Amino acid sequence: MTNSEQNLTAEQAIDTLMSLLNEELISSKIDAPIDAAAREFRFDVKLPFSHSDFNRLIGAFVGHMYQKGLRLPRHLSKEEALTEAISLLERYYQGGNSKGYDGALMDGAGDSLEDLEFVLFQLAASIKAAERNQYVQWAFFSIVDQSDWKTRRQLAAVYLVKYGDFLSRELREKGPSMLVDNFQDLINNHVSVQGLLRQIVRGDAS
Repeated sequence: MTNSEQNLTAEQAIDTLMSLLNEELISSKIDAPIDAAAREFRFDVKLPFSHSDFNRLIGAFVGHMYQKGLRLPRHLSKEEALTEAISLLERYYQGGNSKGYDGALMDGAGDSLEDLEFVLFQLAASIKAAERNQYVQWAFFSIVDQSDWKTRRQLAAVYLVKYGDFLSRELREKGPSMLVDNFQDLINNHVSVQGLLRQIVRGDAS
């Protein structure tokens, strides 16, 4: 394969990767179905509620979300759904002054259903975060991770040519060889900046 053919292949790979990680595409594939499933969920809880009531609620919510809101639906038993809900809260939940499952239990034990709705909102956001992370890892595995070091260096070189303006002068001067090990972080930051810019433009337009 000639150098020009290698460059073309690397450029196509970068274009494919950037297309897969387009924020609007990710939002439509992951966020929108999760948001729709969350709106469909109905629960009936009488206040005050017990610890077991809380567990039944978060388990039912996660079971519903995994069956109705994921790209690859999963059917969970009640025990599996509760285990998954607790795991998500432990990993992602951040309330006003608390975090993790215990924090969610404490925050949800308020005097109104709005406190429980806040916990469920955070759970939905946690599912989004987990699904987005899996999607990004799949995209990198498909395009980048299975390549040898030489190919990944070529990908970094093409990225610098096409998108170097997104980087600081210090990073641009490092060259592709120095960027290979941090290539995924570079792409993630690039996509995040693009998403933020689109949000700003849409906000200005409105």
